[in-house]
Amino acid sequence: MRIPKTLRGKITLLRKCNNGLSFFILVFALYLALSPYVPEISYALAHREDEETTVLLSPTLYDVPPQVLEAARNNTTMLFVPSIGVAQSIMESNRIEEIHEKIWHRPYSSTPPAGSNTVFVAHRYATIGGNRASTFYHLPKVVEGDDVYVTWGGVIYRYRVSATETVLQTDTSIEERTDGSEITLYTCTPLWKADKRFVVHGTLITKIPYEDII
Repeated sequence: MRIPKTLRGKITLLRKCNNGLSFFILVFALYLALSPYVPEISYALAHREDEETTVLLSPTLYDVPPQVLEAARNNTTMLFVPSIGVAQSIMESNRIEEIHEKIWHRPYSSTPPAGSNTVFVAHRYATIGGNRASTFYHLPKVVEGDDVYVTWGGVIYRYRVSATETVLQTDTSIEERTDGSEITLYTCTPLWKADKRFVVHGTLITKIPYEDII
């Protein structure tokens, strides 16, 4: 049976549309599958560049990274974890959904000037309102001995990582007050779930008013 020319044209058009839709679905599926690994790829490339390029920075009296000095000079409240490339503003809020890429200072936890346990949280990998948030994507790479800096009220607080651990999301002991001046960072783990928390504990080793450096 001979198919009318007009019908053949419609069939051809439908095939093209179907092929185009199939290609779009394939690309979108690949995007969904690979997008959680983009921060890992970016991290690897950045560290490769760091290894291949030597950057000489003028030493400071207290051996503080330039970004930290700049934040203290501007009286900006920020958290820095140089070993994983985190340099982000700290935000006060009652809901983590409002934080996006920033660092969440947990309500009711302490502050660096007050001592005890200051707790900061950020997303490992999340998409909120179309915006990707992955500030603490590499937090599990932090190891004992790494330095963490907080600039708060024009003062630089330098903490040294003393331990890391993985706990259940129901474990609230990580936010309990401590006798000494400590910092706690945590995020969701593993990457695809939120049933556990990867936790970094640090102890204050020095606090430096910016005026003492200049």
